[in-house]
Amino acid sequence: MAEHSPLIKKKKDKLTGEKIAKGEPKSTVNYTEHALGGPKRTRLSSLDSSLGIHSRRVSDRVRLESWEFPGWGSHFMMAMPPNVLKEIEEIREGEKKNKLSEWAATAICGNDILSSILYVSGLVSASAGWLSPVCLLIVAGILYLYRFIYGEAITALPLNGGSYNVLINTTSKAIASFAACLAIISYIATGVVSSASAIAYLSNIFPQVENQIGTVVLLFAFACLTGYGITESSSVALVIFCLHVFTLVLLVIFSSIYACIETDTLKSNLSTPLPDVLIGQDVMPGTFITALLLGVSSAMLGVSGFESSSQFIEEQGEGVFIKTLRNMWLGVIIFNPTISFLSLSVLSLDEIIIDSRSMLAMMAKKVGTWMSFKTGFLNSGSVDLGIIFQTW
Repeated sequence: MAEHSPLIKKKKDKLTGEKIAKGEPKSTVNYTEHALGGPKRTRLSSLDSSLGIHSRRVSDRVRLESWEFPGWGSHFMMAMPPNVLKEIEEIREGEKKNKLSEWAATAICGNDILSSILYVSGLVSASAGWLSPVCLLIVAGILYLYRFIYGEAITALPLNGGSYNVLINTTSKAIASFAACLAIISYIATGVVSSASAIAYLSNIFPQVENQIGTVVLLFAFACLTGYGITESSSVALVIFCLHVFTLVLLVIFSSIYACIETDTLKSNLSTPLPDVLIGQDVMPGTFITALLLGVSSAMLGVSGFESSSQFIEEQGEGVFIKTLRNMWLGVIIFNPTISFLSLSVLSLDEIIIDSRSMLAMMAKKVGTWMSFKTGFLNSGSVDLGIIFQTW
């Protein structure tokens, strides 16, 4: 009777699909029945390491190389001593106390943007005529849209540098350096124009003051103040800012009273033709479009200091930067169009163009003289208004 060979049961290899009998060498490819990170790893043959094969099958559909799964890793917990945590909190509280507050930061950049009203109204009136308040309102609307974009971009990277910091992280160094050079030139020009305008106002009271020498001395004084420290200079800036706003409010109040009673000047200015436009060597009559175009271009000079707050964002407290943008925008939309409109009610266009560098002093002088004649009890206060504003 022939002997029959015993029945050998074979198991299907999950990787190759071949059937392997019991006792035969298994596939050299490792795999596990569990997903990556599961509790068990099976069939990790020691033969693989000797053959230099390190592939692992995580499941029937996922295959990993050895370098794709470095290991299961480990973790630990660390508790900080209470005294160390207390020291860290004290250091952070001390840093917060040294940060600039909302109004201190607003004063530093607000003096820049609000001082532009001292000279920009006359420039806009020379380009746009009686449309100058409209041009200043358009610029305030542009600034309203820009402040949200600028606030979001700067708060995403809250580091000193403003536009340069944004460009260096989003563009090339060449573009960022070019923008930084333009910003430096803009700040230098703004400082010189503001200082020259301040000396021009001062020369109305003291004619012996030399414009060039006075401008250089004023720039040098504020350079020394800035070098002394931004925290200390913010206190001085806040005092200047409060006096500046107080003077503007006085001028608006008295000029509004004058405009409500004396309306002849406003009617005369509204009937004046728009300024002519010089194209090459030809003089063309001004139109509504040319007045708006040139007027808005000139009015943009009045908001040149809006970006200055981002230059020292690291010295500001938490959430202060967005508030400074809002405060500056409120100052622009309240004072710039209002004073421009009141100037048309107080002075003729010819007077505004001739005295464009000291237009507000001329307004205060005329309104103060008028108030002294109309109301005797306001005599001293109204004259002081003209003197204060000319001095400021």
